[in-house]
Parts: sequence; structure tokens; C-alpha cells
Amino acid sequence: MDLKLVPWRSKEDFLFLMSCFYNEELEEIPDPSALYRGIEIVHSWSTRGRIPHSIEATAQLALSLLNNDPSQKLSLSLAISRFVSGLLDPIQQSQYAVPMAILAKSIDLPTSFVEIRHAITHEELPSLPVLRQTANRALAWLYDHYWIRAANASSEIIDDTLEVNEMHKNDIQKRVRELLKKWRSWRKVNVSANMTQSASEHRYVREFEELCSEIVSISSSRLPYILASFVSDEQDLNFALETTNLEIVVSCFLERRILIPSKITSNNLFPKAINLWLPLIQNIASKHSLFLPALQALLWSEINEVSLSNQNSAFFGNENNEEYKERNSACMFLTNWYAYLMKAAYKSEPWANTMSITQTELASLLEVCLQRSDPFTRVIIDELLPLDKELEEKYVPLCQYRGDAKNVDITMEENTLAETTVDQMQDDLNQLSTRLASITEPEESKSSGLRAFENRFWYKPKVELAPIGHFIVE
Repeated sequence: MDLKLVPWRSKEDFLFLMSCFYNEELEEIPDPSALYRGIEIVHSWSTRGRIPHSIEATAQLALSLLNNDPSQKLSLSLAISRFVSGLLDPIQQSQYAVPMAILAKSIDLPTSFVEIRHAITHEELPSLPVLRQTANRALAWLYDHYWIRAANASSEIIDDTLEVNEMHKNDIQKRVRELLKKWRSWRKVNVSANMTQSASEHRYVREFEELCSEIVSISSSRLPYILASFVSDEQDLNFALETTNLEIVVSCFLERRILIPSKITSNNLFPKAINLWLPLIQNIASKHSLFLPALQALLWSEINEVSLSNQNSAFFGNENNEEYKERNSACMFLTNWYAYLMKAAYKSEPWANTMSITQTELASLLEVCLQRSDPFTRVIIDELLPLDKELEEKYVPLCQYRGDAKNVDITMEENTLAETTVDQMQDDLNQLSTRLASITEPEESKSSGLRAFENRFWYKPKVELAPIGHFIVE
């Protein structure tokens, strides 16, 4: 299967760009705002890698037609010349130069374009009306010979590549799960092992290093087919997640029997989980600079999803559902891991130096959590807010306004709120009515101009106040 790397993520992205430059069946010229949007997309794609000449030529021609200043004649001439040269130069394969008119016929390009290009290059520039007409004809030619053909192309190749990546993902998951299972068994036997010792002198340290190196190697390997956008900065986290196995590897850590115990019976299990998995995480992080940021991002993604759905579930009365309880208990464990990593990064722990958390980023996270009403964001606030005294002074008064739902215990035991009966509610209302009735207007004091109400005094002016603009007659 012959695959080609392209700068768009999917066929839908390609069709959207096409709709920016062309209306259906070329009935009318698209709106200028749509043309500018298409030009911006082409510019952004050009930073990811090489884009087809036909797309680049379309953007250049459209931009030249939109340009109404005195330089339009030059910009149109340059765009038309590049349009023709970009089509014909790549097919100039002969040992001797083949006339452009002959090359144009081989791709069904009208020779008038070649003549216009010749005039632009070697003679006086054609008039502005001629250049505008030629540019519009070039856009129409590109529509018929590139855009519409690419839009109608079969999607079988895309489906095949997705299937290839899915099979590859299953293989990687199986291998990583085996390695993590091997580590769990090894660590339980060597729970007090000193990992800082020399690997050449101690066999168990050598086994540990080999296991970590294999996980790192898998994380750094590329996908069979890169469907995601191609970018030049290979150190970018998004690039790594879209083009390598890193996201697949990290997702395996968030499964049961890894960072989440198989049976969550007590919150006291979290320190044991740290002792079990932290050495592995630290070693992988030292070998792969994007592992910890990817783990942090995926943890927050899971927490955020459960946090948003938790409010709806509680609203619709699903909190007694066993699946709901189990999901929330697992999410609470992930929340503890997320808070632990964030604290290590913010405190600049040496093993977490690949995660950079600024005060602004911490403040943004706390603001999001303050707007929620679930136990997961409450844990994040309680754990991270004391890290920064300035933020603590700022946000502590806001915590009281959080509409916290009833907490989800890590023990998965049902929490119950004290139920209020109708009689108790009626008693409360009666007490409130009695208190309101007891509040009467205080008697006027014998002293001039003073009224007394308990221990508070205020001055009663001789003249009653009136709205602005009214005269007061004594």
C-alpha cells in the first residue's frame, strides 16, 4: 500500500478547505472572509510540511485577486507564473528541454497559460484585466483537475490506514501490559531494592533498567501510518502523542492493576501504590522527556471527563449505581496520582523536572476546579492550593462558594446525608416566623434626634431626605 504523508488530519479537513475557495459547482465567487480563512489554513499547513502545489497555487491566486492595492498587477503576475511553472517543471524529465507548450498538453493545461507566463517572464506585463481573467481561469482549472478529483477519491485508503494503526495499537497494548505485569511481580519481590546501584554489579538492577529501556523504546517508536498533522518540532508533546506510541503506552498505566488497584478498599492503598510504581515512572521519565507531561495530560483528561459527567449523574440520581461508584472510586485514585505529580513538579523535584508548572498554570487549574462541585476537583484544590501562599490567600475565600456535592469515599461505601423530615422543616419555619415577629420598630428615645435599637444607635435628621432635584421646605 503506497501511503503519502499529508498536512491535513482527515478528508473532512481537506473538504473544508475546498469549500473556502470554491462554492458548489462554481456558481459564484466565495465570500472574501471564506477566501481569507482558506489562505490562513494553507499558511498553517505549510508550517507542518510540504503541501501539494495545486493547493499552494490556489491560495496564491486567491490572495492576489483579493489584493486591491497598486501592487495587484505584480502579485497576479507572480502567482500565475508560479502556477504554470509549478505544474510543468516537475514533469520536465527529458535530457533536452521540452517546450512548455508540449508539456502543458500532456496534463491538459491550455497553452494560453504558457503564453501568458512567457509574456510575464520575458515581455511586458499583460494588462490588469487580462491577469485577473487568467487567474480566475487558473482557479477553475485547478478545481476541475485537482480539487474535485481529490474530493471524489475513494476513502478505502484512509479506512485501510486506520485499520493498520488499530491493529498496531492492540499489539503495543499487549506488549506494554506484559512489561507492566512483569514489573509488578518483580517489584513485589524486590520491594526494598536500591535502584541507584550499578547495573553491571547487580542483576536485579540490570533487569530493571532493561525493562524501562524497552518501555521507552516502544514509546518513542512511530506509528505505521501518521494520520495526524506533520509538524517540524518533534519535541512538541502533541506531535509525540499523534505520531508515536507514547499515548498508547501512557494509557496502559491508567488501567486496573497498574496505577489503579484491582480492588479499592481503602485510601491507605495509595502510599503502597506509590511505593510500587513510582520507581518505574521516575526511571522512564529520566529516559523519555515527554513521558511525564503525557501522563499528566492523560490523567487530567480522565479526571475532567468524570468530573463533568459526575454532576449530571448525581443530578439524575445515579449515585447509587454500582458502576457509578466503581468509576468514581477509580477516578479518585487517578486524582491522587495527578495531585502527587503536580506537587512534585511545582516543588521542582529532580525526578519531575520534565514537567514545568508555572504559577499562572496552577492558578488556571485552581479556577477550573473552583467552578466544579465534585469530590475530585475538591481533592485537587486541597492538595495544590497550599503550594503557593499567594494563590492560597486569593482563592481560600472562594472555596466556601463551591457547591460541593456529597463526597465520594474511596472505600466505595455509600455516603448518606442527614434527612430532614417535614415536621422538622415546619418547626424551622415557625421559629423563623417568631424571630421575624419579634423584630419591631424601636421606641423613640427621649434624647433629641436619637433612636436606640439594642446596642446600635443612628442619627435621625430633623429634615426628611428627598430625591435629588426636589426642594425641601422647612
